[in-house]
Amino acid sequence: MIRASAIAAAVLLTFTAPGTLSADLAQARAERNLDRRTRLALDNGALQLRLAAEANKSGEWLKTRAALDELGESIDLAYASQKETGRNPRGARQYKNLEVRVRGLLKTLEEFQRTLDFQQREETEPLVEKIRRVHDEVLQSILAPKRKK
Repeated sequence: MIRASAIAAAVLLTFTAPGTLSADLAQARAERNLDRRTRLALDNGALQLRLAAEANKSGEWLKTRAALDELGESIDLAYASQKETGRNPRGARQYKNLEVRVRGLLKTLEEFQRTLDFQQREETEPLVEKIRRVHDEVLQSILAPKRKK
């Protein structure tokens, strides 16, 4: 039974139009479970980065910029949601997952930034720095020494 439902879900995802199952930032903000909110926000960030690349290929800088702005909002929401959980970052796998996913998005964004012309690179540099700062803060919180009681 479980196998059949897994196969049905895989077929559904294969034939569903891209964007119809897209993660939505408003949906992520409405989520009450903080871990799920983080995951939805990161999924939305990855989607927005892909949309920015597609819009840039078609020469639509305004759509690219809007997608990149939403990427920044998604990263902020994910980080704020994890901090809101009140967990000790040192032992929480959710923080490590956040760090890995933000690092991946940062790497992809930097690769995307290299494809832009000089003026557009300058416009996206604050976003890259912001995401780098969030990544560094998450990493520092994970690697911080244990607190003495």
